[in-house]
Amino acid sequence: MSARMLTPEKLQQAVDLFVIHGNKTAAARAINIPTTTYNFRYAEAVARGYTPSPDALTKDRVSSSDLRAQIESLKEQLTSRPRQAEVELPPVIIKPHYTVRTDQGSGEKIRICAIGDAHDSPKIPNKERFEWIGAHIKATKPDVVVQIGDFLTLDSLNNYEPNETFAGKLKPTFQADVSSFIEALGAMDVNGPELHCTLGNHEQRLFSYENSHPEVYGMMQLELQGAFERFGWTFSPYKFIQKYGGVGFTHSATNSMGRAYGGKISENSIANDSLFDLVIGHSHRRRLVRVPKIGDDNNLAVLNLGCALPDGFIESYARHSSTGWSFGIYDLTIQHGGLQSESFIPMSELGSLYGGGRRSNRKDFSKPPKNNLMDN
Repeated sequence: MSARMLTPEKLQQAVDLFVIHGNKTAAARAINIPTTTYNFRYAEAVARGYTPSPDALTKDRVSSSDLRAQIESLKEQLTSRPRQAEVELPPVIIKPHYTVRTDQGSGEKIRICAIGDAHDSPKIPNKERFEWIGAHIKATKPDVVVQIGDFLTLDSLNNYEPNETFAGKLKPTFQADVSSFIEALGAMDVNGPELHCTLGNHEQRLFSYENSHPEVYGMMQLELQGAFERFGWTFSPYKFIQKYGGVGFTHSATNSMGRAYGGKISENSIANDSLFDLVIGHSHRRRLVRVPKIGDDNNLAVLNLGCALPDGFIESYARHSSTGWSFGIYDLTIQHGGLQSESFIPMSELGSLYGGGRRSNRKDFSKPPKNNLMDN
């Protein structure tokens, strides 16, 4: 740029901008010109004897003391109010996968094999019941298989037996619980129908434990997700109501306070409060209740599936009590937005149909996959 092209206004501006901004780069950026161009203007202005104008000298600028005060203020805010990202954990690492199918008015018929609380655990090493259930599914070919939750017991994470007690020291490891569950899923060996689990309060033990032990947050969730996904199962969160054909499926229905309905006739209370047919578990007692309603839909059904534990097996916490537990699974038909039929198949009958005393040829699923996070 020729010095002859520089007007007095541009030369004065170059000197003033240097005073205002404190350096040549910032001054050039202020008028959107290259730094080399500004340097030429500034050098020419100084050579011609230009000095800062009174306006430039009195213009408001951030002094070093003001800047230091601002920095100290920011430091105080950060120390007194920790950043949100450091104090809030996401509610869940894994993302439940499920398909919502409402179909509340059409004539589509949905056939479902519904499995109650299975409570798989290392303390029940025999997985034949899962083989029988898998064989029944292959024979009947339902559209959907729903496991209602408490698929596994997760005794390793129970909080009612402290680890320092004698009973607590006998609890299995978390890895043993997961390995047992993987073996159970492999024993079922189901392909074809949609497979879905509505997580129960026993699976919820995992999320509660991680919430109390943030140093392992997310690790156990990924273990559970990996087991499900390995065998093609999707799942929905505890207390979430998964719908098929307008009928809801959830481990345990909850009241307005978010607590599970309780008592011997809890199904009646649920039916009175519900707006659609509901299939539940949790109590291990199979029970079907139909409550009359006013209107076109003249009744509403609530079905408790019972449990899918080995026939006659009672968990230690329920021994010596009037359990009334039921052992088996259900074949359900859903149509026109409601539960149309239900057929209970006792576990003993499943054993007679699909067991027959034959030696199991199932694969060994007791070992976790090679990419299992807990191996690292």
